[in-house]
This record gives sequence, C-alpha cells and structure tokens, in this order.
Amino acid sequence: MVGYINLSKNGIFVISKSLGEIIKSAGIIEDAKTAGIDPDHLANWGKLYDLLSDEERNCFYYSMKKYVLRPKTMILTYGALNNRLFLIDRGHVIIFSPKDGKNVVLAKLGPGDILGEYTFSTISLCSASAITHTEVQLMCLESSAADGWEEKYPGLYEKLIDFSLKFGRVDEIIRNKKQEKLVISTIRRQEG
Repeated sequence: MVGYINLSKNGIFVISKSLGEIIKSAGIIEDAKTAGIDPDHLANWGKLYDLLSDEERNCFYYSMKKYVLRPKTMILTYGALNNRLFLIDRGHVIIFSPKDGKNVVLAKLGPGDILGEYTFSTISLCSASAITHTEVQLMCLESSAADGWEEKYPGLYEKLIDFSLKFGRVDEIIRNKKQEKLVISTIRRQEG
C-alpha cells in the first residue's frame, strides 16, 4: 500500500499506511543490522549476546567502537579513572600492577575476556594497568554511549553490568593476589 497524508476535518494529520508494512520494515532493518555484526565477535561473545533480544544486541553492538591496537599500547592505567568497557576479540593484553617500583604481572587476557568491568560501572580508579602484548582487536563501549538505553531498551545496561561483573576476571585476579599475600604473610608470622 502506498502511504499518503490526509488532513481530517478536525485538523489532525492521518498517515495511511498499513501497520503490517511498518512492522515488516522495522524487522527488515533489525535483520540487516544483525547480519552486519562481525561473526568472529559473536563467536567470542555468544554468552553475552544470548542474554539479549535482537534489538538489544544491535543497540549494544552498534554503540561500541572497534579498535585495533599495536603491541605495547596502554589501555588502562593504575590509579586513573576509566569510563570504558573493553571486549577483547583478538590478541593478548597483560594486566599488571606497580609494586616497589616494579611492574608485577597479574594476568594475561585474550579473546573473550572483558576489561574495565568494575570501573565502567562505578566511580573508581583502575586497580591495575593493562597493556597490549600483541596486536589486539577489541570493541570499546564508552559509558556515555549507554546514556539513552534505559528509555528505549530498559534493562539492557543492567544485563551488561551483571554479565561483566560475573565474567570479568581482573578484579577477581587482584582479589586472589591480595588473598595469597595475606595467607603467605600469616604463614610467615606463624613460622617465625
């Protein structure tokens, strides 16, 4: 059906178009967006995308920016603010923390790992630094990109944060390192 506009006798514009055609057009647009998502990215992040509707998936994916970073590129800096969430698609990132003037390696992250999960959702400082070890391809979500989500996609932000905190490893690694130090310190005091 061809759409046209009528001005009714009370001055209200009426658009004549089949509701079915409008819904069909919206579905075609969402399908095209879904088809445009990088399949390698989807393979790495299937657990996350399985939690989302098609519309949420497209909103999330198209809110991010893709970056390819050279080796030895600093992503996060210990003690600095961060408002970005990173999803690593390819390559490896070294997580380290300063101690006694040296950098202590805490972990090596790779495809399917999240970076910045805690500082993205809170106002806090980075508890470790992150630097690329190899060439790294990642997707980056700025917190400001999620500002309009609540109105159009209620619950999307919460799903993302829940997933990130559940599957993010950096803060867990740091907590485990602190726990290890506490145990070693306690053992040494008991022995000495």
